[in-house]
Amino acid sequence: MMRVLTTLIILFAALSIHAQSATDPDSRLLEVYEADYLARMETNHPVMLARLNYYLDHAWFITEYPTQKGTPNFPEVTIEDLDQINILQLEKTQALVRDYDQRKMYTIAGTNKVLVYFSGKEFTENFNAFIRG
Repeated sequence: MMRVLTTLIILFAALSIHAQSATDPDSRLLEVYEADYLARMETNHPVMLARLNYYLDHAWFITEYPTQKGTPNFPEVTIEDLDQINILQLEKTQALVRDYDQRKMYTIAGTNKVLVYFSGKEFTENFNAFIRG
C-alpha cells in the first residue's frame, strides 16, 4: 500500500511539473514564425518557446530621451503603435539587432522616445531568474 501511495505522489508531482512547464506560443509569434514550427518547438523545445514568449515583452523597454541631451544619434526605428509592439516583427522588418555585451538604442521616429534593448547578457540573466521563479 505504501509503495502505491508513493508512486501516486511521484506521478502527481511529475504531472504538476509538466503542466506548469507547458508553454503556449504567444499569438505575436505567429506573425514571425510558422504555426508548425511553433508546434514542434512547443513539443521538442518548450524552454526555447518560453524564452521567445519572454523575449517579446522583456528584451527591451521604451524611455523618454532627455531633451537636455539634444538630439539622439541612434539608428531610427518606426513603430506605429507603442502600445502594441512585436519586437520580433520589428527585428524582421527593420533589421534591428541586439548586442550581447551592451544595451542597444534606437530612436523612435516622430517621438522623443528611445527603444532600448537589454544586452544579451542582461536578457539571459533576467530570463534565467524568471525560469527559476
